[in-house]
Formats: sequence, C-alpha cells, structure tokens
Amino acid sequence: MKKLNLKLILIQLLAIFFFIEGIQKIYIASDAERFMCLLKYDVNSECWKNLNSTFTTLGDFLANRAYWSFGAFVIGILIITLINLKNKTPFLNTFFVFLLVFLIFPTGIFFRGIISDYFNYFGALFSKDYQYSFIISGIIFTLIGSLLMLKSNRIETV
Repeated sequence: MKKLNLKLILIQLLAIFFFIEGIQKIYIASDAERFMCLLKYDVNSECWKNLNSTFTTLGDFLANRAYWSFGAFVIGILIITLINLKNKTPFLNTFFVFLLVFLIFPTGIFFRGIISDYFNYFGALFSKDYQYSFIISGIIFTLIGSLLMLKSNRIETV
C-alpha cells in the first residue's frame, strides 16, 4: 500500500479552499443588491422590501449561499478525485482531502471571509462597485483553485 502524501493533501486542500471561496464570491456578485441590504444589518429595511427578490427572508439568502458553497465543495472533490485517478494517486489522499474539508465546513470558515477580505482590495482596484469587485475576486479565486487542482500532482513530484 502506498503512503499518504501530506504535501499533495495540503495543496489540494488549499485548492478546494480557493475554489469554494471563488464560487461564493461569484454568487454574492450575482446578488449584489441583496448583499448590500445584508450589510445594513436590517432585515426589515426598505432596501430589502423594495427588491423584487425571490428570497422571502434573509435566511433564504444565506441558505442559498450555503448551498452554492456545498455544491462547489462537491464539484471540487469530484475534480480532485478524477485528477488523482488519472495520475494513479492513492485514493486515501483524496479521502483525507474530503474528510478535512468536510470537517472544516461546519466551522464556518468558508463564510467568514478571513483570507478573501484581502482579495477584495484587489478587486476594488478595478471597480468601486461591490458587484464588479466580487466578480473579479471570485474569478481570481476560482482560477487559482482550479489551477492548483490541475497542477497539484505535478507540483507534488517536483
């Protein structure tokens, strides 16, 4: 039986993190008006009521964000599984990446935006509008995560 490759697991864990953060930013950019109302911390504000929203409550908006994040997690794990199968990497590595992200997911680290706040400044260089800055940072995050996923086995062998 082959050994666990800790370096590969960490690279793929970082790739999943970037991928999920990128998808979340793109989701927020698609609902930028609702997000701006959310920043006002008032669910009963006129801003929220005036929107022609498919969401009836703030909870619906936040739950939908969680669904998008979980979908990005599932897609990322599937991509990593296919890449690892193609490169004949032991399945145990993929399982540990899945397990670590699955255990980290309920802590809320993907919803706090600790690291992504710094990338918001980069997106703000191109636009002062939240929608465009979130699109830019979301695309950057998703591309970084995707490239790390695709190159993880090549990085590991260097």
